[in-house]
Amino acid sequence: MEDQLERHIIEQWETFYQCANEKADRTLELLKALPTETGEDNHVSADDILSDFVRRLGFTEIAEAYESIGKWYA
Repeated sequence: MEDQLERHIIEQWETFYQCANEKADRTLELLKALPTETGEDNHVSADDILSDFVRRLGFTEIAEAYESIGKWYA
């Protein structure tokens, strides 16, 4: 029984890891597609992309906490 549980946990982590990697690849593509010039709009877009990535990984509370912090761009 313990071996089955251990196998199940490992399989779940492997599935999560594979899914996270796929989402990370897409997130990286989106970030690399943004203009690299300094600008508030570019940074806001990058924030949105990263928040979406964190949400898709299932960490909604972390994304919400980050989004609730006031932003200041020079």
